[in-house]
Amino acid sequence: MGKIIRTSGILLGIFLIIFCGCEEKKEIVGTVQPFEISRIILPAVVSSNSDNPFLFSAKVTHPEGITGISEVILLIADSLGASQLTYPMYDDGNTQNQGSGDVIAFDQVYSREIIGNQVGVANGHYQVRIRAVSSSDEVLESPAQIVEIFSNQPPEILNYSFPDSILTGMLSTTIFFTVADNDGLEDIRWVLLQGLVSGNPSPVFQDTVYNPGNNSAVFQTGVDSSYAVRRKGDYEMRFVAEDRVGEFSQPILKNVFFENTAPLVWDSQVPDTLVLPTASSGLLDTLITIRVKDGQSLLDVDAVYFFSLKPDTTLANNGNPLFMWDNGLPFLGDPNQLHYAGDKVAGDGIYSLTILLSDSALTGKYRFSFYALDRVVQESVVWVDSVWVRN
Repeated sequence: MGKIIRTSGILLGIFLIIFCGCEEKKEIVGTVQPFEISRIILPAVVSSNSDNPFLFSAKVTHPEGITGISEVILLIADSLGASQLTYPMYDDGNTQNQGSGDVIAFDQVYSREIIGNQVGVANGHYQVRIRAVSSSDEVLESPAQIVEIFSNQPPEILNYSFPDSILTGMLSTTIFFTVADNDGLEDIRWVLLQGLVSGNPSPVFQDTVYNPGNNSAVFQTGVDSSYAVRRKGDYEMRFVAEDRVGEFSQPILKNVFFENTAPLVWDSQVPDTLVLPTASSGLLDTLITIRVKDGQSLLDVDAVYFFSLKPDTTLANNGNPLFMWDNGLPFLGDPNQLHYAGDKVAGDGIYSLTILLSDSALTGKYRFSFYALDRVVQESVVWVDSVWVRN
């Protein structure tokens, strides 16, 4: 089939009136911003033996804009509050001051990057504040936040278990990773499962196995055939543990095959015959359903739809598919809310659409061709049903 485009239209003379509305234009009225410090982002921990940068940032506003701000300073003090280090912060888009780490210039967000091994203070807990000075020498200072500085050691993955293949119909299988960290197991945030494909150095997907939080060195979870949702073919899996500083273990690589089979549609419920309504009785609504399953679970089903061939051999709905839903939402008859299709139970694999028949519809045989499309663009084998429309 060709590319599927979600659209509304006419089936069996379905008169779904499309209401075109113009969105009201809204104007944003400018307001005077106070002199204040907000949206402070600090690292919880800094590794004193790391050559990676740690970003500190805060939004600083003033009624006069950037011209009303003289300077913004990052203050790092010891546990007694005695000032140890000061760093100027910049809103320059990281273009004028090397190491500012700022992303967007003149957006009122001031930033400063600090290389861990260049901090030059003893390990411990430090109070961090942001100080802003206005052009009229008014001074604001944020409340202190605690940042821990310590000599971090990256974690290790000592052992693991992961299947060679994720097959259709595979039952839940436990995967596990045995980890270690010289800074304690509580220092490990999670193990990342990254999937890579040939020719792409960046992961195309990533999943997380979280620290169980019970001082266990074994991080584990279960995978089954649904782990292949959106995935098909050969992947190189990369497993890494990440600690709270953001440092990673040495990666472990494993080739894994993901089987992904096309969905199946069957058991459509279509009336054998429909009788044209009279002009005075209005539109006749009829619920159409079909069952759908997928070897990777219904999460892998992207769309369910059908085409209707009219008695004059032309396609209804201007040749566009009519989409069906498994969301449990009642039929409203609103052409702007077609997902309210009259489905009875959400997530049960029975997809539904309520069709409307008018008194002016053609009489004769209508042929329905049902399909399902999955998230790796595999289309099911067609399922065909039909209905006779008579006077």
